[in-house]
Amino acid sequence: MSRNKIAPRQVKLWLILASTAALAHYGGGGYMAAALAAGAILPLNLLFDDGFHRMGKFASFLEWGWMVLILARFLPASGAYWPGQGSGLAVPMTLLVLAAFAGGKEKSARTGSTLFWLAGLMLLAIALAAVGQIEPRWMAPVPGEWSAGLIVTLLLPALSSALLPEEEGKSGTVLWTGVIAVAAAAILQGTLGTTVAMNTAAPLYELGRGLGKGGFEILVSVAATLGWYGLASFLFEAAAAFAEQWGTEARTGRILTLAVSAALIALGVTIEGRIATGGSLVMWILLPMLHPKKIKKR
Repeated sequence: MSRNKIAPRQVKLWLILASTAALAHYGGGGYMAAALAAGAILPLNLLFDDGFHRMGKFASFLEWGWMVLILARFLPASGAYWPGQGSGLAVPMTLLVLAAFAGGKEKSARTGSTLFWLAGLMLLAIALAAVGQIEPRWMAPVPGEWSAGLIVTLLLPALSSALLPEEEGKSGTVLWTGVIAVAAAAILQGTLGTTVAMNTAAPLYELGRGLGKGGFEILVSVAATLGWYGLASFLFEAAAAFAEQWGTEARTGRILTLAVSAALIALGVTIEGRIATGGSLVMWILLPMLHPKKIKKR
């Protein structure tokens, strides 16, 4: 395969990397809530094959605007994994700039698929250490909340078709996304307890702090940051693709996406959870369904 052509397998690994940190970050509601949310939301990603490539300029502009808003809502959470003065703004801004100057979706996909293995090894080590700390008495199913962050992350597989060539459709990540969501929520519930997991800003970071000696706190911070970078680059490249569809040049679209996203993050502009959930359902599921793939006549 040409180095300038994006591969479905690369997008699949990139998307899993992009989902992991967010699923753990928003997985404090417990494994029961994660399983129910996954069962209800993930099938929505399969309702259409691909509709993003056939959108007109106005619909593409709306998609671009929504991607910028989602970037501004998600990325500030990455600052919680490097506590300290200024980290709440410096970390998301750094990740955004790195995503913007990654060199396009082909290079971002290669980088994301490579970082998947590095982050995966780190998270596997964390998970193995955490399993030994699980309290069986905390593993009873509880009716936790479906946070907006969890629901929006579970809708990310639908976006893969926006980054792949039209003939490729979507990358198959629905099953893996569900497995990661439930596993992360179960580990957080068993090690922190539902009360702590649901009421702390970054339960994965608290998990790392609670694992004791061995550098797990820094290991969690690094692994989570790799995941947040994967999410930043995935959302940024999707936004840039939509910007091209509504008429901008590639370079102009990337600069515009970076400028608007950075301004929203710097100003602390964010959208409410209900709006994030409803908007993502409309923009990533309903709107593409209105632009079905045309069947080629023989």
